[in-house]
Amino acid sequence: KLKIHSKSATEFQSFFENIMEKAFDGFRKIPSGGGDGGNDGWIRSIGRYYQVYSPDLPTIKDSDAANKLKEDFDKLLIN
Repeated sequence: KLKIHSKSATEFQSFFENIMEKAFDGFRKIPSGGGDGGNDGWIRSIGRYYQVYSPDLPTIKDSDAANKLKEDFDKLLIN
């Protein structure tokens, strides 16, 4: 629990990717940099995509997080 709450935005995404790569053989991370098309990682064999949202300021409003989720999901559908 402490490791999750102590991570910054980019550190949290790397933390997530490391866990997923160890837990699932088929997990592939997508290089970040703003052009990931709403996809932060996926498991091709089961058609599962992951979105990681870790804002720089963890006090962000839930509604902002929900909007980001919708925007990324829409991008994922298009791409």
